[in-house]
Amino acid sequence: MSSAPCPCLTPPLAHDAYSEQPVGIDETAGRFGEVSICRCKHCAQPWLRYFVEYEGFTASGRYFLGAISEQIAATVTPESAPEILASLPSYWRFGSYFGSRQGLSSGPPEVG
Repeated sequence: MSSAPCPCLTPPLAHDAYSEQPVGIDETAGRFGEVSICRCKHCAQPWLRYFVEYEGFTASGRYFLGAISEQIAATVTPESAPEILASLPSYWRFGSYFGSRQGLSSGPPEVG
């Protein structure tokens, strides 16, 4: 039996490594951020995913991925997603907005 950590603990995950359940669109302040719950196919860890892109601006695509509890996964709404991410000790950030580099972040996510 391996004691190696689950691959989901070092995102980004390959798209076939998790299932994704859409939660909805965060229309707050015209953001139109796509919110979903991703679940690791290996360990079932739920992750909150927030994606936003502003078509009129080059390199504006960004998404955030934070490990959450089952209780939070059951109650998350599109509008609550940025606040939930901000409350986590850390979350992953990716996308062209960040020079296509992944990194750990904390505090309020730069959703626009």
